[in-house]
Amino acid sequence: SGLNMSYQILSTEPQDILKIEAVKNYLRISHDYDDLWLHDLIDGAICAAENFLRTKLLCSIVQMSFDKIENYAVKLSGSPIAEILEVTANDECNFAYSIKDNVVRFDYISGFKELRVKYIVGYKNQQDIPAYIRQALMLHVAEMYDNHGSVSVMSSEVQKLYQPYRKMSI
Repeated sequence: SGLNMSYQILSTEPQDILKIEAVKNYLRISHDYDDLWLHDLIDGAICAAENFLRTKLLCSIVQMSFDKIENYAVKLSGSPIAEILEVTANDECNFAYSIKDNVVRFDYISGFKELRVKYIVGYKNQQDIPAYIRQALMLHVAEMYDNHGSVSVMSSEVQKLYQPYRKMSI
């Protein structure tokens, strides 16, 4: 039978990419009655950016589980991978591994029922996110705010700012 795997987000850090005060300043808003909506627009812009960029901006702890592996390696989902927290299998299983890019390669492994890899994906320090991505997020929030949240398509201006950072799919 084929390879069975699962991907589970265990936790996500609160966003610290765009502060509400900075967004309100950018939009020239001095009142507080749109704050909840602005938080939703910021979250929406971050989600759209992650989908377009094929990159996690928010730091999340994720776990992938595998019931078998092929060629002594597993490819982890998500980018960028900040840190591997643990690689575990059932008690009687022995293994040694190395990690390069998004691939965990095993020197040897045998006798496991389920292999689990827990790792951190995204920017551990959200201040490391490139300035163009921050600018694009701010512009996207402004466009959604100006159009009362009805911007369903990311503008070409926002896409142009993201384009140099977009991961290509293979």
